[in-house]
Amino acid sequence: MTLQIEAALSLHPLFRQRVHMGFLRVAQEVAVEPPSVPGNPVRVGLARAVHQPDLASPGYAAVVAAHPAVAAAARAAHDPAVPDAANTAVSDAVLLDAVRALWNQLCGFHPAPAGFTGE
Repeated sequence: MTLQIEAALSLHPLFRQRVHMGFLRVAQEVAVEPPSVPGNPVRVGLARAVHQPDLASPGYAAVVAAHPAVAAAARAAHDPAVPDAANTAVSDAVLLDAVRALWNQLCGFHPAPAGFTGE
């Protein structure tokens, strides 16, 4: 049932709008990062790309809905009789944390694990 709840949440119009706003807010944070931040060029590239109006497409909303913290909040509040329950249960803070946590993955930057020396 978890995937069904995540899928429904990712298609909820208000959730999709909130995801879009979350990406715009995090894009502002990334845009002012110093160039020394690992992965800066691709991180900034995604920040520029989020200004495209289709960011609220189900693709991004689905990725955010599948984030463990978002999915847990939605699952806990899911009520088929209350269509907005799962969306309402996902706080703005949880949504923004999910976007921040997913940023590197979505822009294609995969930092080396701690302690990796390249050998």
